[in-house]
Amino acid sequence: MTHSEMRDAIEPAAAKIVDLTFDPSTTGDTSEIMDVRWTAAQSRTYGGGVHPGSVGFWVSVYPVRIERKQAARRALLEEGVPGMLTWMKGPLVAKEGWQATDHRRVWTLMDGNLKATDIE
Repeated sequence: MTHSEMRDAIEPAAAKIVDLTFDPSTTGDTSEIMDVRWTAAQSRTYGGGVHPGSVGFWVSVYPVRIERKQAARRALLEEGVPGMLTWMKGPLVAKEGWQATDHRRVWTLMDGNLKATDIE
């Protein structure tokens, strides 16, 4: 999936996304293909806080091996991104308790099946 394809796909939520990265730190050997984090406006240290520019969604798309590239692209476009956009609506309408804590959802692709898992 290209950067422009992802930008077009996430357009409905672009204003709520702090950062979109294509993470080159992995080799593509894992089943994780996308990771989305909600960073809450909460104090991380006594007397400190979170910079307002850090509050929101952080999206990372991970590389995949060449033989899985087409399946991963299809899965992200057909299921992953629409599922991510639906998940992103949660914090925007959720009660204050949900919004006040960090959350993370990871999408994995195994045997052609895409699965979303809440980590935090």
